[in-house]
Amino acid sequence: MSKTTAKESLAEKTRIYIDAHPSIKDCVSKGLINYSSLARIIMRDLELDNEEAVMIACRRYASKLSTTTDHELNILKILKNSCLEMRTKTCIVTAKNDWTVLNKMDYLFKDLWNQNSIMQVVQSASAITIIADKSMK
Repeated sequence: MSKTTAKESLAEKTRIYIDAHPSIKDCVSKGLINYSSLARIIMRDLELDNEEAVMIACRRYASKLSTTTDHELNILKILKNSCLEMRTKTCIVTAKNDWTVLNKMDYLFKDLWNQNSIMQVVQSASAITIIADKSMK
């Protein structure tokens, strides 16, 4: 009985390993992988010693995976609903996150607002980063 539990444990470890590596999971689901090579990689990374059992676990898991849960499809879905804006002649200014800097930035914000310029401000614990049109003087 302990032998069966060990095989189930090995199969579970193999499945978890494949799930943790999206590129491997994609290749397994599409049948684009050498199972012997994958088994050796899994054995090395998880310190297992039964190549045949790992290879069988990979094949069984591959038969359960469907291409509808493909990682690429999720990426394409995100990209279809995205937009990309590219700009040239931009500048990036990073300054210390301080009240005096924020006070001086008030004038910059007003100028940018009046010129309908693009501006992005990122504030972290230690710095403020401003991305704006380079034409601003």
